[in-house]
Amino acid sequence: MTPADPSHRALVSATPAFRSFANVAAMPHSSRPSPFRHLNISRRVARWLARQGRPFDLRAGLDLDRTTLEDEFRSRHQAVYVGDGIVLARVLGRFKMYLRGDDVGFAGHVMMDGYWESWLTRFLIGRVEPGMVCVDVGANFGYHTLALAHLCGPAGRVVAVEPNPMALEWLRRTMHLNGFRRRTRIEGVALGDTPTGSLRLVWPAGEPKNARVIKGKVSPPHLQSTTVPVTSLDRLLAEEDRVDFLKIDAEGAEVAILRGGLDTLRTHRPHLVLEYNPGRYEDAQALLGELLDIYGAVARLDITGDVLPIAPRVAYEDRSGEDQLLYFGRP
Repeated sequence: MTPADPSHRALVSATPAFRSFANVAAMPHSSRPSPFRHLNISRRVARWLARQGRPFDLRAGLDLDRTTLEDEFRSRHQAVYVGDGIVLARVLGRFKMYLRGDDVGFAGHVMMDGYWESWLTRFLIGRVEPGMVCVDVGANFGYHTLALAHLCGPAGRVVAVEPNPMALEWLRRTMHLNGFRRRTRIEGVALGDTPTGSLRLVWPAGEPKNARVIKGKVSPPHLQSTTVPVTSLDRLLAEEDRVDFLKIDAEGAEVAILRGGLDTLRTHRPHLVLEYNPGRYEDAQALLGELLDIYGAVARLDITGDVLPIAPRVAYEDRSGEDQLLYFGRP
């Protein structure tokens, strides 16, 4: 075991003498016990030492700007290979998450930094309250599902939807490992505008987060693929007494998902976060119009996690080709 090993750092940081040293190092020079008074260590390093091994209070992230929040996550991250191409990482400063080592688009960032889409994380901290029923459509390996399950608390619950079998099993294991199995319902289906059926799911090699459904049974030869069952959002949530928060990130399937969930939106009017890219839709304006009929207004999440009200045309006339995170709120 070397000082660079995560296991060595965990052992040392758990040692009482080390923790005491870190606490002393964080004191002003004049306040330290005499043996440590002239210890030459920066306050920044001392703070880092003191918080090693201490889980981050996710709710405290609401009072932090994006950069500081990222620093808190990054300072606590760890990753360890557990075999068969799987890595176990600490994310969001407190949770354990299974990742595929061959996932080049998502896992590498999370393994090295301990976070993903910090602006959305910061937004979730400010919107999700204890007792809420949350729905995560496009849960992938469960990064945002973890945050939702923690923030809604034991009185709430999360419905996580992920059709990709490459991610689904590890999503289940991650939620179990973190003690969230009882408050999380995981559905391995794709969502569409019909209550039953099947669709072809395709994804690039090493990019399971970019899985998408296609029409027809023939898959492009350069993509991995499988057939998955389909249901509608309305049918999936028919037995739920309430739906408070809904996140949809479905790589272009948003139109079909929303049209299969209009009754749910009208009945519960949940906080809705929608990944929206007008270049993916035949009629981006019509999609937005259906949501405006229910919610009345639209906003955009900026790169800091703040909510900025916008005129609808700003969203559907965007030609940048970039995904937008739109927010439709409760009154």
